Amino acid sequence: MLKSLFIILVILSPITILAQQDLKTEITSLMNNRETVDEALKKTNEYLADHPDDVDFMVLKGNVILNKYRNDNTPTIALNSNTNESIYETSIGEISDIKLTVTADVANQIADIYLKAVQIDPKRSDIYYGICYTYSISMQTDKLIAYLPVLKAHVKITEELPYSFADYARNLMERDDFD
Repeated sequence: MLKSLFIILVILSPITILAQQDLKTEITSLMNNRETVDEALKKTNEYLADHPDDVDFMVLKGNVILNKYRNDNTPTIALNSNTNESIYETSIGEISDIKLTVTADVANQIADIYLKAVQIDPKRSDIYYGICYTYSISMQTDKLIAYLPVLKAHVKITEELPYSFADYARNLMERDDFD
């Protein structure tokens, strides 16, 4: 009996992993499209309802929420017609590099998901970086400064770490909130 159960688990385990990967791929595709980001959030929530401790899907949910916010708050680009047929004038209007600032409410929602995920799997350095990134794009300087020592304590110290810190400062500076 025990041997049969083991054989079934060995057979089903790769199938489950493939199904999870397919769902991650589908959700990633859905979240990158303005029209389907709500469907991505729905599928992520449904999966997490059955698997509440799946760290990968928790992080994915935070990413979906960020993309939804980005999609809802980034203007669509309108093309201008070129009525004079001049080859010296562009038919596409000026496109500025918009630095999206996430509201504190949305950032805290994402950070709460990431904080729960990092409690489950404290070895995932990408989650620590994600928390700091979320605080930096929402101009929550105090939370960012308070969390940087946690990041430093849990990630592998490499030559790239100071560049990550500089990126967070750059995010604040680009949003006019840097001291």
